[in-house]
Amino acid sequence: MLGLINLFLNKYAIRYQRRRSIMFFNNFSPSINDKFLDLGKSDGSLSKFMMSSFDDMYLADIDPINLQTASKLYGFKTIKIKTDGLLPFKDKEFDIIFSNSAIEHMTVEREKLQSISYEEFKSTALKHQQCFANEIRRVGKTYFVQTPAPLFPLESHTWFPFLFFLPRKYLILLLSLTNKFWIKKTIPDWYPISYKRFKQLFPEAKIIKEKSFFITKSYIAIYNTNR
Repeated sequence: MLGLINLFLNKYAIRYQRRRSIMFFNNFSPSINDKFLDLGKSDGSLSKFMMSSFDDMYLADIDPINLQTASKLYGFKTIKIKTDGLLPFKDKEFDIIFSNSAIEHMTVEREKLQSISYEEFKSTALKHQQCFANEIRRVGKTYFVQTPAPLFPLESHTWFPFLFFLPRKYLILLLSLTNKFWIKKTIPDWYPISYKRFKQLFPEAKIIKEKSFFITKSYIAIYNTNR
């Protein structure tokens, strides 16, 4: 049964990744000479699928496993970043920044997740996510930034339904149990971003509500002065 659920949800996730690639090309016309950055929570597979002919491709992430995969399998130049949201790049260094389900993870270092209070977790997350958004706007000439909608019934990090109502301390307890057997293992390092706050983080961008079964699944900020 778990195998069938895993197959269905993987196909569902791939479907929306490909829909986002179509949305990307509907809003960007990348040149082969563009400098491209895949930013956070990615092994580079989606952006390499989108930009297979590009050579000048960088990937920055907090996860060393993603960095290793991106380098070995897809040929990215890789940079490790921290959860504080700061990026080690020059102003407008990249022609395009592509960030898929990353900004909500700009919270606290993983070793602090179990011990930190909810109040400190929230305040740190708000600060780091604001910093991350500011850095995207500083470093990228254009950008495509996606984050899951908090109230979508199927929680994207866990593939469990209706987790948005669960207090954080119970979420941590639940994942400590379900990570032992559930099809999607995850670390509770994300802090969800509302539509109102997402608009505030990217004030110059066009904000799109991505839908699934007529329900908002995610928010996407698109900024491209050439269109």
